[in-house]
Amino acid sequence: MDKNLEYYMKLKYPVVISELEDEGETIYKARIEELPGLVVYAHSLDDVISELIAAKQAWFETALELNRRIREPKDLDEYSGRTTIRMSRSLHKKLVELAKTENVSLNAVINQLLERNCLSFTA
Repeated sequence: MDKNLEYYMKLKYPVVISELEDEGETIYKARIEELPGLVVYAHSLDDVISELIAAKQAWFETALELNRRIREPKDLDEYSGRTTIRMSRSLHKKLVELAKTENVSLNAVINQLLERNCLSFTA
């Protein structure tokens, strides 16, 4: 298949939408992390989605005109769900104690904390 504008517009890129407040007014921010610099703002969810679609099209048009490489969305199958982390002994101890208190596995505690912090970090 020819990788033209239509091809790229049909790809399903993960979108991050955040709700922000500016001087008491709600503003929505939408971005596609895999497309550098693609960020839009609007006063409603409908508008931010419309703006994102228009900006995505302009982003692809420009990249194609300049013969720039366009990253395609990563497939979840590319991720195993496993990783190795290093931490201080004191943090390890705190996490083990928290797992015992909550009566869950250490893995469950780490996963829950990472998930909670990733969600707040992307906002």
